[in-house]
Amino acid sequence: MSRPTITRKAAFLESFRECGGIARAADLVGVHRATVFKWRRDDPKFAAAFADAQVEAAHNLEDEARRRAIEGSRRYRFKADGSPLLHPETGLPYFEEVYSDALLMLLLKAHSPKFRAVETTINAGAATVAVYLPENQRDGEGA
Repeated sequence: MSRPTITRKAAFLESFRECGGIARAADLVGVHRATVFKWRRDDPKFAAAFADAQVEAAHNLEDEARRRAIEGSRRYRFKADGSPLLHPETGLPYFEEVYSDALLMLLLKAHSPKFRAVETTINAGAATVAVYLPENQRDGEGA
């Protein structure tokens, strides 16, 4: 295996840990995502490293979800013409702190059994998908 391939594999894994998306990480290091799947299929060491990176990426995504749910994010406000709305006292661009109740509920369901028994409905645009968790004991499933 050539040194550039090893370097690209390492760069891909680092990008993947950070962004959590195969296509995005592949684009960032200049490889096609199909190449990544080939590496996983043909290189057991890469496949193992990929699995580790996937776990770390999931942790990073969960950390970001927690930050957005609890700490919130700044959302700047703008006038209809696109110019920034200014705070009347400071003259600085006006912003609001926004929090994600949906992310907070997902985190609660992931970490607290009393929130898991609730049936969840996800609206995905034109389609609505009902998600049944094992704790719901639907169709004989669950503890």
